[in-house]
Amino acid sequence: MSALRGGLRALVIGALMMAVAHGVAWAHARLVRSVPASGAHVPIPPTDVRLEFSESVVPRTSRVDLVGPDSQRLGLMLRADIGDSTVLLAAVPPLSRTGEFRVEWRLVGPDGHAVTGEFGFTVDSLPAAQSVDTTPAIAAPDVPVDAAAGDSGIQSGIRFLSLLTMVVVIGSIAFALFVVPGVSDLEFRRAIDGRVRALCVAGAWVLLGLAMVRLLSHGVVLGGSLDALRLGDLADLIAGSTWGRGWLLQVAATLALLSGLRSERPWRWWMAGSVTLALGISASMLGHPAAVVDMPILAMGLDAVHGLTAGGWAGGILMLAFAALPLVRSLAPDDRVAVIRELLRAFSPLALSCAAALLATGVAGAWLQLRDISLVFDSPYGFILFRKVVVVGLIVVVGAYHWRIAQPSLGTERSMVRLRVSVAIDVLLVLTVVVLTALLTGTAPPTGSTSPSQAPFSWRRS
Repeated sequence: MSALRGGLRALVIGALMMAVAHGVAWAHARLVRSVPASGAHVPIPPTDVRLEFSESVVPRTSRVDLVGPDSQRLGLMLRADIGDSTVLLAAVPPLSRTGEFRVEWRLVGPDGHAVTGEFGFTVDSLPAAQSVDTTPAIAAPDVPVDAAAGDSGIQSGIRFLSLLTMVVVIGSIAFALFVVPGVSDLEFRRAIDGRVRALCVAGAWVLLGLAMVRLLSHGVVLGGSLDALRLGDLADLIAGSTWGRGWLLQVAATLALLSGLRSERPWRWWMAGSVTLALGISASMLGHPAAVVDMPILAMGLDAVHGLTAGGWAGGILMLAFAALPLVRSLAPDDRVAVIRELLRAFSPLALSCAAALLATGVAGAWLQLRDISLVFDSPYGFILFRKVVVVGLIVVVGAYHWRIAQPSLGTERSMVRLRVSVAIDVLLVLTVVVLTALLTGTAPPTGSTSPSQAPFSWRRS
């Protein structure tokens, strides 16, 4: 098992590097057009800046600054456009200078992704009744397009670790409820239960810590910098967005889970199972389903079931590898075979049920995001989705091997070695799916895309 652990460490490191490498190339909410337009010359200062985005945005989780030719920064008051939820209107105070101005915007979209960007325009003159300030102005510095306000690699890494810990938490609960009771040896069952509970508690603490990091990182983007971050920014994120309400639900559910798992009563796992439902719902509120405009409730419901079944199946595989099999090695050779058969026999119905629900919700969820089967191969989102489906298919193949071949043929040390190898392959495939899911949640679905001519503005995602 030491070789397996070494391989897993290498894969996790590689996964994080993949997430970082891909992070800067994707966008979610993006600026479609503005008034004044990017690079425009306006005869007099505008009274409002109109920003139209590719998805719904809200003033409470958005910030817009106007930087003048003297580098003075003005925070603009925002209001929504009553007739269009994708539009922000920023009120511009009276300007006393002509020259080049830069608009910088920061927001957290309905899918929970923090996005920043900027564009510029030039004021050619002031109204006749208003005198021009003749004080020499310092030109506003150009901001490189790739100078992100936040580290997108960190955001990608956080998403990967959040997904992995969610899989561990959900999988440990499913394993304790549906697999561990299938072991007839009471002493061994208690040992597995203790190992599974330890992994679940560790995962819950990591999930709680990552939730705090995600809130802080989003708040930094909204505030513009760590120094400029205010408690009001965090309050706006939590109370003013679906993402914030999902974050609050996840934190509350995780705390309830940690409290419940302290109990020694047998019902603690059923309590944990009910909390898992809240975790599944919260996860659906933190990603793409919350941004589906026409059917958000259906999209979030499908995603919640998809996440729970994926966690039960994939997390169950991790529990089999890291909680059950290491303990089996401490048993006598004859007892090992009997216990492993019981574990595989109990795990198979869980895996089959989760796989069926995973397929149904995955197809429905993919349709809600794509709406066009041709986009599976014609968009980055669809291509990552296709790769994920292929890897899930490989997991199904390995699962069928365990069910139809490995379990009936157990009985020799050689068969045990083959089983350990196949479980190690299963674990590597599960982690690959988590990596692809992290990449998928960091990639904008192609619905509502615009042509480059419609969106000539620089944008940065964090």
